[in-house]
This record gives sequence, C-alpha cells and structure tokens, in this order.
Amino acid sequence: MKILKNNPLPVIALFFFFASFPITAIGQIRGFNPEDTSERTHSDNAVIKAPVRSKNASSNTVGNVYINNNWKTADIILNGSNELITGIPVRMNAHKNQLEIQHDGKVKTLESDNIKSILIENEKTTYITNSLLVKNSPEGFYRLIYNQHSSLLCYYYSEIRQSNYNRAMDIGERKDAVVIMNDYYLLFHGKLIKLESNRRKMARQFGYNDKIYNYILSEKIHPKNEFDLVKFATFCDSLNNNT
Repeated sequence: MKILKNNPLPVIALFFFFASFPITAIGQIRGFNPEDTSERTHSDNAVIKAPVRSKNASSNTVGNVYINNNWKTADIILNGSNELITGIPVRMNAHKNQLEIQHDGKVKTLESDNIKSILIENEKTTYITNSLLVKNSPEGFYRLIYNQHSSLLCYYYSEIRQSNYNRAMDIGERKDAVVIMNDYYLLFHGKLIKLESNRRKMARQFGYNDKIYNYILSEKIHPKNEFDLVKFATFCDSLNNNT
C-alpha cells in the first residue's frame, strides 16, 4: 500500500481503518474473549480470595519498575478461577512481574501467573500475560495491540543498568538502576515471533515467504513503529484470508 507523502488524507484514512478493528477479537490468543463473561464470577471480593500479599519492601535498586507509574482503574480476569475483578486501581511492575493493587487502603501484589488479562477502563487498553500465549513464552505483561488471525503484542521487561559511581570524583549513580524495556512480538500461525529491531533482519525472519519479505522492505516497515507494525500484521492476515 503506497502512501502519498504530500497528501495527509490517505494516512488519516488508514489510521481510522486500523482503529476500526475490535481489540477484543479472539484471534490466536488462547481462551481469551473479554466480552464473554457468562461463566465468570463478578465479585468485588474476588481480590480477597486471590493469592495476594503485602507489597514487598523496596529493593536496593533505583529507577522505574512500572509500565506506567500512574494508578489506572482496571478490570482483571484471574487465571484458573476465571473470576473478574472490576474497577480496581492497579499498576504493573514489569521488574518483578507483579500487578500492584490498591485494596482496603493497602497496596497488595498479585503475581502475573495468576492473571489472564487486565483491561484499563478509560484507555480501552488490554494487557495479557504469558498464561494465554504459547508454551515457554517470556513471563510477564504484554500489551495487546492487534488481535485478528494474527496477534501483535508489546512485551515489557526490565534490565539493570549498573551503577557508575566514581568515589574519587563523587559523581555518578551509587546504586544499580532498573530500566523498563519493550520488545514486539507477532503471534503468527501459532508461533510467537520476537520481531527484530532492524528492518532487514526482520524481513529475513520471514524469508520463507516472498510476499511478506518483500512487503517489509518495499513498505519500509519500521520494527519499532506500532503504526507500521499494525500495517504489517494486517497484511499478513490478508494473505491468510486469500489462502
């Protein structure tokens, strides 16, 4: 799909085209359909029965451990019990793979393994965990970007930036710092693929399919641009529909 550089209308039209896709489609995500609540327990007390515990004491590291520092009101579907916790303030700790919950005036934590999905109410943004993905997927939280025949996800994880304190000059960080990173994954034909951050390397990941390989290069798909990646996932699904 060619976009004219001097005409913004095709870009705007394309944006609304992608925005029209329902993020709650089942796609390839196993057992995930937020609209199907018929067999779920809607209970404000579900969080009490969930395996929660008091928030751990802060570690010796500094930096950011959260996907978003601000508390967000969310609905949570629990793994195993399939219970639904509604309208509770949360934030996701991508360093420890824990969901922090404000409950009864306290901050408690829920392990990501005990969660299926988190729907941020005001943003209509859905996060899932590896419990809904293929076996041996990286543990933690994934933001669901696109979910049709294929699924596009943004995975959050942490790295430690080593302290660089210079005692003689008294400059630099005294403690190791946590940095939140992200990678993009495509769930395609049942396989979870970590997309390379370089265009040519990403194209080679799909070298077995000439149409996909050529599309990545000809459309200059940027592997870190979510708009480009949605275009790419949509193209992959168009091939699936033609087969």
